[in-house]
Amino acid sequence: MEKRRGDQPGPLRRHRSFRSKLLFSFLSLSIIPVIALTLYSSSRIVNTAQDNIDSLIGNNLEMISRNLTVTLAAYSDILYQLYTSDDVVDLVNGINAGKDVALRRNQLLRTLRAACYFRPYIQGITVLLPSGDTVFYDKLTGSATQNAWINCYPVPQDDLLAAVSADNRTHMLQTAFAAFINRQSVYLFHMAHRIINYRDIVAQCGVVILSIDSRLLMETIGYDSSDSGGENLLLDADGTVLASTHEDQIGARFADPQADALAMAQTTLTGDLHAYSAVNGDYGWRILRVLSQSLIRSRIFGQQSWFILALVLISAALAAAVFVFTSRMNRSVQTIVRAMDAAGRGELDTRLSLPASAPDEMCLIATDFNWMLEQLGAMIDEVRRANDSQRQAELAAVEAQLNPHFLYNTLDTINWMAINREQYEISNCISALGGILRYAIDRADRRVTVREELGWVEKYVYLQRTRLKNEFSFRAEVDPQALECRVRKLLFQPYVENAIIHGFEGARGTSELRLTVRREGDWLRIVIGDNGKGMTEQAIQEAFGEPADTPPDRRSHIGIRNAMARLEMYYHGQATLAVASAPGQGTTVTLCVPLEGEEKLPCES
Repeated sequence: MEKRRGDQPGPLRRHRSFRSKLLFSFLSLSIIPVIALTLYSSSRIVNTAQDNIDSLIGNNLEMISRNLTVTLAAYSDILYQLYTSDDVVDLVNGINAGKDVALRRNQLLRTLRAACYFRPYIQGITVLLPSGDTVFYDKLTGSATQNAWINCYPVPQDDLLAAVSADNRTHMLQTAFAAFINRQSVYLFHMAHRIINYRDIVAQCGVVILSIDSRLLMETIGYDSSDSGGENLLLDADGTVLASTHEDQIGARFADPQADALAMAQTTLTGDLHAYSAVNGDYGWRILRVLSQSLIRSRIFGQQSWFILALVLISAALAAAVFVFTSRMNRSVQTIVRAMDAAGRGELDTRLSLPASAPDEMCLIATDFNWMLEQLGAMIDEVRRANDSQRQAELAAVEAQLNPHFLYNTLDTINWMAINREQYEISNCISALGGILRYAIDRADRRVTVREELGWVEKYVYLQRTRLKNEFSFRAEVDPQALECRVRKLLFQPYVENAIIHGFEGARGTSELRLTVRREGDWLRIVIGDNGKGMTEQAIQEAFGEPADTPPDRRSHIGIRNAMARLEMYYHGQATLAVASAPGQGTTVTLCVPLEGEEKLPCES
């Protein structure tokens, strides 16, 4: 016999409370191992910190170097776009030649102003021309006439022009003071390249200089204040300081970079200082990092002490919380377990009810458990109903398995009997009925041309007019471009039938049914209208807005509801249906459906 969980005899089991198990597990698996690991890690960290710090700082400097290359590459791309631009070349050549100088300067200025906003740290762009002319836009001054940096730059303009024009490489110009903005000093460094005319590669057209805020370098190398235990500096290949937290050192030249950096850092850092460096291979720049190792070690000890103290306090608080809260949690757990056992035995009407003092998590479990049982019961009922519906559908399918060929042959026989007796009107009705049946039965979900659908509608209307003794007239207006467009089979029928059966019922005067089909781009607009008795808003809602779950015995206009369901199924919500009607003024149904596949090409008329 299979034993269920919990069926062991009582004397063989030594039960412990949920609270004691939780406390024991908590102490065994978390607090004790964590304390031991913390003590061991503390000793290991202190012993290995000095060994690892060189490697960590070296990797950090290499990462800073790569970030510096990537960051400057973005600005180099902007410079490249300017010095290789055909528009810029044409403008500077015109200025150099003295042709329409004012107009060309204005056009070049607009180009430079727009480029200044490509990146946030671009503070200006300057073009030096061999003619001695200078065109620039300075974002610091917001001016094209007042340049914040070039007049106070340590290298004269002519020397800059000659040096940059001498080769085809990008020149990195040293950082220098530019201006006071909002009582703060602004330092700029520059990227320069000669303008290249690919139609005359040796021609000296001029030089483009991109002025960039030195804060870009500071943020890229990750400058630190003194209380972080370190400082970063950036030097060019000549030892000139390009970026530093000490603004007075920017532009200074370090003969011995490491020694001079240590001397500078002693003004803000204390303890055992050490300098690390890495060279950026793309630009030849040196990144220096000065660290206070004494401060690092003291912080390690301080953090470990606080961590151990916090761990002890948290452990004590958690242990106390376990004693306080697990008693009522244990009762809730036992209640939930009993309910689950009952549900496992098939008692799906079981419901959990916990006291208000139960923990929120347990109440949530109870709520979800009750919801799960309700959903499970509903699913079982749904499966049962689905099985019943499937059986009914199978029976209906068996009942509907009448051979259509037998029906067609029988109608054909009756047709010839009517012809032999010269009952041509009956023959026409039988022929129309046979065509309708063949059209409706043959692959009801396929797409047909508007021409085929219109032919079916005409046969259907012919039978209805015969049945009603020509009480209404029928008029169809179809756009020739729409005749070969394809729509879903029997798309028009429900709305035509609704107009004939419901629209003309009790109507006075001459009744008329209209069908209009127009192609509008990639859409077909189908309008089915009548001049019958019309409908009220309530009647429209009942006919076209019945909920899908309305019981079958209470539904009206079933054909319309099925037609709307087919629209949703075939066109996935893209088709639209609009109904306009008023009592005594007839009804107009406008249907817009999208063309699919090849119908989006021009249709043949």
